[in-house]
Amino acid sequence: MKRLAKTTIICALALIFMLAFALAACSNSGEKLKSAEDIYKHALTLSTFPELVRLDEAELGELGIEAQKLSGYEMHVSKDNPLADEIAVFELSDESYKPVLIRLLNSRLRSAAAAARDYSPEQYDIIQRSAVEEKDGFIFYVVNANSARVVSELKKLIDD
Repeated sequence: MKRLAKTTIICALALIFMLAFALAACSNSGEKLKSAEDIYKHALTLSTFPELVRLDEAELGELGIEAQKLSGYEMHVSKDNPLADEIAVFELSDESYKPVLIRLLNSRLRSAAAAARDYSPEQYDIIQRSAVEEKDGFIFYVVNANSARVVSELKKLIDD
């Protein structure tokens, strides 16, 4: 009888420790992200992306994006040219720049879709399902097979 009681207590303690560890691991998923870099890094965990390369400020300028109107950004494009995958998180320092940036990114999507229509129906479909979205001073641009899910999850992580 005493042995059964000891076994029950040990099992109960083990269960309590497992629950505590599980809760600690899950608590990070509710963590609020504060920078474009943090959000970008988290986005990479939400889907499969090909090898990406980061665009620098000069390359942003070639796209018409004014880096000085941003307090932070991460824009990465597929290293493998035929793949449409791209991801960007922009943190605005100038809220009045938001409609301009959204227009530029939507224009980029339209141009990519027009080009992909001729060479890859699969890439065209990915681009068509992608979008530019905004929340609390951040602009999200995700071109990926799971872009809707990625953007939805990122929006949940931004402080209100």
